[in-house]
Amino acid sequence: MEPSLYYVVKPAIIVQDFGANHSYYAARFKDRFGNPEQGHMGLDFRAPHATRGYAPCSGMAHYEKDAHGGEGIVINTGPSTYKGQPCTYNVILWHLIGDTDPVFPSPFPLDGKSYPVKAGDFICWTDNTGAPFESSGDHLHVGLIPFDMTGYPIEAHNGFNGCIDPRPYFNGRYAVDLQIIPLQQRVLALLRTLYSRLTGSSQ
Repeated sequence: MEPSLYYVVKPAIIVQDFGANHSYYAARFKDRFGNPEQGHMGLDFRAPHATRGYAPCSGMAHYEKDAHGGEGIVINTGPSTYKGQPCTYNVILWHLIGDTDPVFPSPFPLDGKSYPVKAGDFICWTDNTGAPFESSGDHLHVGLIPFDMTGYPIEAHNGFNGCIDPRPYFNGRYAVDLQIIPLQQRVLALLRTLYSRLTGSSQ
């Protein structure tokens, strides 16, 4: 089954689409084979500085930092399928605050080790870390890469360094809303306890 992704930030306003700005990326970025990138390798969502980001899916996640100082969290979905082929996916959340703003310490460990996360977990603060060229400012980049079961990108030669368009994988719901259900359950339990104490009922 292919992954179903929740939006990481709310509202989900795309400010740069997958594959956008071909000439810009071709002039500045190379894929793993040294060829010019064919365009933007994910979706950029509007996210002012230090917007809370929530895990778009469950899986094993780890922190990374690139050569430009870009910080992000990568979530591996575990066994899945891509076009009927067994695979795993990496969901990439990038340009985050990691260790760059002490006012907003990372809610996720920055030691590079893998930790389990659940869809809806608060895992990051947004920023604009690591962009080596001019940028439109703080935002959240979401990338998606399917890997075969040997760990090789299935679409390695697609001109986007193996990344595919994440848009079809979003389910239209927000990860932050998953936190509302446990909160509602706690409130209802509290109300039941108060009712029981006031009425002497065991209901």
